[in-house]
Amino acid sequence: LSMHLMDEGLQYASDDIVLIAPNGQAMGVPFVPTLKSGSWPIVKKLRPDLTKLPIHRRADGKQVRYLKPRELAHTGNFPLSWIVFLERTPTTSKMLEPLSQLETMKMWIDATYSPEGRLSTEAFHSIKRALSNAQSFRLRYADTAHAKDVLIGLCNDQS
Repeated sequence: LSMHLMDEGLQYASDDIVLIAPNGQAMGVPFVPTLKSGSWPIVKKLRPDLTKLPIHRRADGKQVRYLKPRELAHTGNFPLSWIVFLERTPTTSKMLEPLSQLETMKMWIDATYSPEGRLSTEAFHSIKRALSNAQSFRLRYADTAHAKDVLIGLCNDQS
């Protein structure tokens, strides 16, 4: 999905990991996209140079390729406009469902990692600040190209 969004001109900030600053702004951790072998045929259509990249075996045994984005990653902090939780299933048609702040907070906390094992009060307030100005959604989809269309539509609806 990230490859499809970058192909549409969106900036790349991170592959899965985002840090939240005390002021509630986000900062991507600049790891290059990790592409598992199942995604190679799809991504190859967007990035023919994929087949020239070496194949690596991760500690979990999965074969992956690391694909450097065509443009430099977005750097620095940025405010969140949208928070989209992805739910990919083989049979779901695309659906963008708005979430309440309470639903978003629960989902976010469930997905949060803290070295201390639990969120500090400061971390909780940082998440609250991030949520205060962002709209939240759950995107259910089966096809990444269709999911990309939904997200591009969301971007285009922004005034």
